[in-house]
Amino acid sequence: MEPNEFYNDLRQQILVECDVRSEFAESQFVQHVADYLIDTGDIEEFTPCSFKQRGLKVDGYALLEDKGTLDIFIADYRDLEEPETITKTELGQIFRRAETFFEKLQEDSFKDAIETSLPVYDLNIASLMLPHK
Repeated sequence: MEPNEFYNDLRQQILVECDVRSEFAESQFVQHVADYLIDTGDIEEFTPCSFKQRGLKVDGYALLEDKGTLDIFIADYRDLEEPETITKTELGQIFRRAETFFEKLQEDSFKDAIETSLPVYDLNIASLMLPHK
């Protein structure tokens, strides 16, 4: 399968899943990729929790308490007709948003400000379960 054909098939799958589940495209894309990573054994679990503020973002996480790891997932989904190349600068900005989110999660004022009704609140609790070094 050619890259453009793969891209178009994936884009159509995401759009169909959005209609069926009444989800936003980015959330559905994140779940689609997470399901793929679970199926391939690259990750064991995934919890979606879309959260975005200026300069920080997270789309989901996987906590493996027995291994003491917390994987944070972030997506840069763009519903475009044709695939585009992401630059190293853009990639750096995306990673910084996830890194900034994790750093903010270490601040009591930030953790305390997260509403308990938001899915990201469970990530707040999950981060407390990690062993501190």
